[in-house]
Amino acid sequence: MDEDSDLGEFVKEFKKVIADSLEILSDLDCDFVQSKEDELTPIANMQEVREATDDITHFAGIKKAESELVRRKFQ
Repeated sequence: MDEDSDLGEFVKEFKKVIADSLEILSDLDCDFVQSKEDELTPIANMQEVREATDDITHFAGIKKAESELVRRKFQ
């Protein structure tokens, strides 16, 4: 019975270590993705200017829709 309780404790500790490790890896992944998104890349031609403008317009539309949704939910 002592071996069973030792095994149970080992499994609990192992699960805790795995959960902590996954949390750390998830945080690192988020940090990595965020740092990649923060990198600036030079625009080389007019096509990239158009695409960047379209992206900004699309993003602004999404933000406006989110704001409207939040406003309606709290009215």
